[in-house]
Amino acid sequence: EWTSANIHIYIGFAVLGLTLLRIVLRLVQGAPAAPVSEPAPLRVAAAATHGALYLLLLAMPAAGIAKFYFGVGLAGFIHGGPMKLALWILVGLHVAAALVHMFYWKTDIMQRMTSGRLKSAA
Repeated sequence: EWTSANIHIYIGFAVLGLTLLRIVLRLVQGAPAAPVSEPAPLRVAAAATHGALYLLLLAMPAAGIAKFYFGVGLAGFIHGGPMKLALWILVGLHVAAALVHMFYWKTDIMQRMTSGRLKSAA
């Protein structure tokens, strides 16, 4: 039981650290512009989804820390209940959107996600 709890904690701290690193990189390097072929309402939805993902990737470890280290029961409930569900939904939306871009709109979004930039038109 302690071993799996420790692994969970280590992964949570890793998620928190990597998320903070990703935010710093985004602030320093910026983010590539959304593909122009993407409809404007979906660009707004994408920005909101990304914002919610970053928020959850910061809030979930914070809630886990509050529960494990400070005994805040409500934080543990929120961490393993609503936040977990919201994260799964957002991850599912993210994957679905990437697949729509790749197979329906045929954009270079997968290249953008893996390298941080779109292919040049040349």
